[in-house]
Amino acid sequence: MQQHPYDSLVTHLKAALTGLRHLGLGESLAKGRVGEVVLAHHLGHTLKVRDKGADGIDSDGRKYEYKVSHDDQFNFNFGHARGVESVESLAKRHFDGFTGAYCALMSGPDIVKVVYCPADTLIPYLCDHLRTVTGSTFQKVFSPIERFAELSGARWEFRR
Repeated sequence: MQQHPYDSLVTHLKAALTGLRHLGLGESLAKGRVGEVVLAHHLGHTLKVRDKGADGIDSDGRKYEYKVSHDDQFNFNFGHARGVESVESLAKRHFDGFTGAYCALMSGPDIVKVVYCPADTLIPYLCDHLRTVTGSTFQKVFSPIERFAELSGARWEFRR
């Protein structure tokens, strides 16, 4: 068989996919899973593998949202249409039972910055922002990570 430039990478990706399955972390590296695994490891958390709900859980059972980025943009996206649901209930439902959110910036394979913001600060901020959205996508983008760190109660957890 002829060599291909991706041979080594594909071997590593297959091993990673096998590892995900073995650990019960799903079948895919899609939708930010690589960053979530790296951040959970960095924080000492475990991942919650579902389409909805928390991304990470600490040793005391507290739940967290993760936003991991290589391009220094952190999107809190609540979809394109909310129907009859109010902005407040949309944000509150999304973060129901969460303690807070972590934004982590990666450079290559490494986490270089992490900011934490408690839910009791983040939810009201997002509600205020979402009420001002005039377009069809209900989201807030923090860019760069320092913007997320400026939220009241937010704190730097790690900077390299």
